[in-house]
Amino acid sequence: MGLKNLFKKDYVIGLDIGSSSIKIAQFIKKEGSLSFVRADLKEIGRALDEETREKEISSAIKYLFNGINAKKAEVRAAINCPQTAIKKVTAPYMPKSELRQGINLEAKNYFPFGIDQSILDFEILGDIVEKGVRKYEVLVGVCPITTVNKYLKVLEKAGIKPASFVS
Repeated sequence: MGLKNLFKKDYVIGLDIGSSSIKIAQFIKKEGSLSFVRADLKEIGRALDEETREKEISSAIKYLFNGINAKKAEVRAAINCPQTAIKKVTAPYMPKSELRQGINLEAKNYFPFGIDQSILDFEILGDIVEKGVRKYEVLVGVCPITTVNKYLKVLEKAGIKPASFVS
């Protein structure tokens, strides 16, 4: 077995952490595509305090991952956060290595709230030509650092290391 196979992920798992339930969808990687394996849902209560809620979420995740080797899975977690925002923007064409800095500088103009305590990420959707000028069409998302850290801690307690977060 080569190193390439040692770290290979056999499954892709979508994990949706909602306000009243946790949902999971498991897919197996086969011949370059994904095949559906199973889906499940676990209801969670509306705990009054944050500590109890985090325990409920962690417990529900452990229940849903029962029988799944999380180390062989690429987990993509969707989290519920009202302060998260996503916006499609047009950015000047520039070397991709400079695009992150440019978006970080302009992000204050994209969202109606301060993003200084948020994690920002983006994805280039494609190139466009606007009035004869080449530009990028970019999807930009922000999520509070406290929210990301909270869910990373909850997932860690459940033995899950997500490959990505979606809000």
